[in-house]
Amino acid sequence: VFPEWELDKQILLQAVHPALEIDSYVDSPPLDTDVDTTKEIISKFNKITYFKGASIFRMLKEVIAGYDCFRGGLENFLTSYSYRTTEAQGMWNLISAKVNLKGGLLPKGKVLKEVLLNWEKYPGYPLLEVTRDGYKTITVHQKMSSSGGQTAI
Repeated sequence: VFPEWELDKQILLQAVHPALEIDSYVDSPPLDTDVDTTKEIISKFNKITYFKGASIFRMLKEVIAGYDCFRGGLENFLTSYSYRTTEAQGMWNLISAKVNLKGGLLPKGKVLKEVLLNWEKYPGYPLLEVTRDGYKTITVHQKMSSSGGQTAI
């Protein structure tokens, strides 16, 4: 509605960076947990839910699916599940269908749920360390951000 606000850039500072900080702690709660009571449901409305959830959606839109696949999958999800309850799997299935149809960037042989499982169920995120040896060689190492209850940022 207001392109001059550049909300796509603001999300980095207001959601992604805080999500990375909060999620880098070993005791950070997962996004996807079973809840049985109203109190448990209310407790899920916290910073990690909003910030990490927004960050995952941004990653889906920007990296994996692209705007059209992401929007189309969400529209299908909202239409299919309007006025009903569902689980995350319903949304991932419909976004996956759009990604597969339009040739998104999922690794060959992977479904969206598999790619997002670690982001949903566990704290932390992968850190890539890149070192350059001269002009021709780079080495990439991956490790998890969480360690010993301390932030890795």
